[in-house]
Amino acid sequence: MKLYDVADFIKKLINVVIVIVFLVAGAIYATPFVTRIINQAQKSTVKEEIPYKLDPINFTQDNTLKYDLLDTRILYIGNAQTQWENLENKTLKVYEYNFSTLEDIDYLPKAKKIAFENGYDDLNIIDNGEISNKFIWGKNGLQFEINKVNKKMTQFPQNSNLAALKAYLTSGNFITTDTPEGFAKKFLEISGRFTKEELDTLTFEPTFLRFESNYLIEGNNISSELAYLKVFRNLENFKVVSKRYDFPQIYFYVASLRPEIENSFKNYRYPFFKLNKTDYKTSFDSYQFELNPLPNVLENQLKTKNFVISEIKINNSNFGYIPNKETSKIKTISIESFELSYYDNFDETSINNYVQPIYVFKGSVELETGEKGRITLYTPALNPKYYSVAK
Repeated sequence: MKLYDVADFIKKLINVVIVIVFLVAGAIYATPFVTRIINQAQKSTVKEEIPYKLDPINFTQDNTLKYDLLDTRILYIGNAQTQWENLENKTLKVYEYNFSTLEDIDYLPKAKKIAFENGYDDLNIIDNGEISNKFIWGKNGLQFEINKVNKKMTQFPQNSNLAALKAYLTSGNFITTDTPEGFAKKFLEISGRFTKEELDTLTFEPTFLRFESNYLIEGNNISSELAYLKVFRNLENFKVVSKRYDFPQIYFYVASLRPEIENSFKNYRYPFFKLNKTDYKTSFDSYQFELNPLPNVLENQLKTKNFVISEIKINNSNFGYIPNKETSKIKTISIESFELSYYDNFDETSINNYVQPIYVFKGSVELETGEKGRITLYTPALNPKYYSVAK
């Protein structure tokens, strides 16, 4: 073989080797891409099996909170994608109602015992429960009720306007005796509604208030005459909320005592409270449901105004008031924070079959009049694929 033939052969061999190297490298580089395409194709041809379907949450929104939001701007303050990273891949359980059959507070002797423990003796009974399904006691302008049907206990001034409430209060502070949370825990334990272990699972949120003329002004625990105390039970370490966030299943107005009537109150400071206890049981064999990603909720629920208002109060300088929906239009809603909670409609438990997770959005609100306040919104938190009917 001549020398130029050898050179030509080597040149061709090198070209062949280069082509083989490029083909091998290309195959190696393309394999993940091809595999990804194949996997996606397989996923698109295999329909995802959803083991459980739920009825969409029926939020029984308070009629006073149903505003015309057609011209309302919705703003979200924050980075939804970054905030979602803390919840990504998180799943939660769904619960069922499990009403206790052991409670017998509708039985008159038991009802009398509970009333006596809360400062009401048997001689002051007004209604024996035969007609109204309620046991009612009266004392010193206060009324104590035990409902035989839904097990709720309620105490309030017989004349429930602000002037009557104010008559039971006096200036003072909560440091010399106990905190509102401490008093609430004692009452809930004495009333037999919660065990000591259950009390440790509750979340207490107090708002301290003081009277200024005919208004309740938000204050601090030093100068306040009254504390409005929201008490939340927990599921999966998340609060259980009702249709009105500002009126949970358990709430108290915890007041300082008037010294001249201290004995008649047996050292309790509760002008008003509402109680109900519902037990829950895990549904669907502890199956974990995926969350609807926060960015999706902002785009598909908040942006389209597919939410319910659970709380709105105008004028942050005092305890606030609900604006008249007929004369007050909401100009802007600015969402400043969110949290996961469980939704339980305490007053109408037959509405929803299950206790499901929801997103609770909190922020500020501005009316067309320029007045400002705070607002809370609810949306379902589960992936929509679990619902039998899209909502």
